[in-house]
Amino acid sequence: MKKILTSIFALCLCALSLNAQIVYTDLRSNPVEITEEYEINLMGSQASFMIQNYAGYGEYIYFACFTPGTAVVATTQSYNASINCLSANTEIGANSTFYGYDDNGGVAFPYLWTPEGFTFGQGVAGDKYVGFKFKDSAQRVHYGWAQLEVTSDLKVKLYGYAFQTTANASINAGDRGESSLQDIDNNVVAVYPNPATDVLNIEVENLVSVAIVNSLGQKVMESNSKQINVSSLNNGLYFVEVKTIEGILTNKFIKR
Repeated sequence: MKKILTSIFALCLCALSLNAQIVYTDLRSNPVEITEEYEINLMGSQASFMIQNYAGYGEYIYFACFTPGTAVVATTQSYNASINCLSANTEIGANSTFYGYDDNGGVAFPYLWTPEGFTFGQGVAGDKYVGFKFKDSAQRVHYGWAQLEVTSDLKVKLYGYAFQTTANASINAGDRGESSLQDIDNNVVAVYPNPATDVLNIEVENLVSVAIVNSLGQKVMESNSKQINVSSLNNGLYFVEVKTIEGILTNKFIKR
């Protein structure tokens, strides 16, 4: 079953520019176990990448690149390129070797595991990374990483992912930016349903105000309510800046 990855973002002790930050999705406390397919959506309503685990059918496990401009750091630049297993702090950027959609002339299927024996980080929980790049709606390049492993019983565990919102700026594998779920105590913000069609609910303590910002950093709505009617927004990815008496919290949601 296809799923769209969503997450809770963490407390920022000061306001951050959405045009110059790392957006991080933390799944370490409850890793996603992928036994078939899982979509990763970054800055729009269409899946940028899809992890496809077909090992149960005797086939490969892929980190597929589904939209123009998407690619992964790979050991070779050819069809079904094997993905480089990156260690923490490896730089991902313009000097990295990528293979993806544009190189393949369409959807590309770089692999994490093959029946012939290639495995990605097998048995190494949470210490291996896929480096990737993608383009936003303005065709600007962004770099990011996904933290995962292929287990000995041929499941894929996804521990989280992050991307740099600053176009063309490199990112180090494992860099979670200035805010992380592990950096805070109890005060987090939950946004639901996600994706949202009509009403967006904000669950947080000590609310002061809410601002909704699009992927270009433009503020499109403001409110002081925990329920916001978003039916008038165009479909796509949005960020929610929640101001509380303690500071600014950020989250994201997809409008459909």
